[in-house]
Amino acid sequence: MLVRPAEQQLQDEVARISVAAGVDLVLAETLAEAEQSRPGIVLVDRLGLRGTGGAGLFTRRGPETVCVGYASDQPWTQAAQAGADRVVVLPEGSAWLAEYLARSHG
Repeated sequence: MLVRPAEQQLQDEVARISVAAGVDLVLAETLAEAEQSRPGIVLVDRLGLRGTGGAGLFTRRGPETVCVGYASDQPWTQAAQAGADRVVVLPEGSAWLAEYLARSHG
């Protein structure tokens, strides 16, 4: 599950990685919508993490969260504040993300 990122380029890159991993990418407009679907993993960009205020992404232990972004976006800063489980910097982390999604999927 991907919370729709602010940049179409990032969405396209994550979609390409998902295809390589053999995983269907499902889009959600918000974190709340993503959580309702009860996915195993939620991919979110740094802007999608805004407003979580360090209190954690979900009120109960929900899906694993992976913050994806480009180095210029500094995704690790917002991810640390929001309590994301992992951070992947693209395009360098593309192969890792594809492998991770494939392993997690099945």
